[in-house]
Amino acid sequence: GKTVGRNAVAATLGACTTALVVTPLDVVKVRMQVHVCQSSASSPTAAAVGGAATGMRSAGGDALLCHDPASHFRNIFDALVRIPQQHGIRALWRGLSTTLALAVPTTGLYFTFYETLLLTLTNTSSSSSPSSSSSSSIPPQTALFCGMTARCATATIAAPLELLRTRIQASTTTSSSSSWLSSL
Repeated sequence: GKTVGRNAVAATLGACTTALVVTPLDVVKVRMQVHVCQSSASSPTAAAVGGAATGMRSAGGDALLCHDPASHFRNIFDALVRIPQQHGIRALWRGLSTTLALAVPTTGLYFTFYETLLLTLTNTSSSSSPSSSSSSSIPPQTALFCGMTARCATATIAAPLELLRTRIQASTTTSSSSSWLSSL
């Protein structure tokens, strides 16, 4: 009873703390993934339609042309500095509300799936929780299977909201209300 509740609260607080710390890195990753530059050799008309040289070169040595050079980042550190300069410090935490909205229910789902599977596979009576029993009495392969299965089920259920979060993070608009609607 108390142990499961404490574990769930601790896991939820951990997930929220992780979201606060990791979201800026996630935003940078997503922005760098969606930004595409073209080689000047593969698109000789790119400059004519507004492409600008980035100062970077492709693997073949051709100049890279970008339609939005302001969103071209040389590396993670460059992005961590330039995103706040261009869009404000809050831009690094785009999608945080969706991430936090995911953290609590997915943590609860994970624990529910894990505990249920563990109880089922270890034939533990329903009066005691696997969390309160000795962890050495649970075979490691059983705990591994339960953890993997619970995580896969939770990730599958959360996938639509994860997609919404990624679309919000990829967006460079500043309106938070329109970003939710346009991402759907």
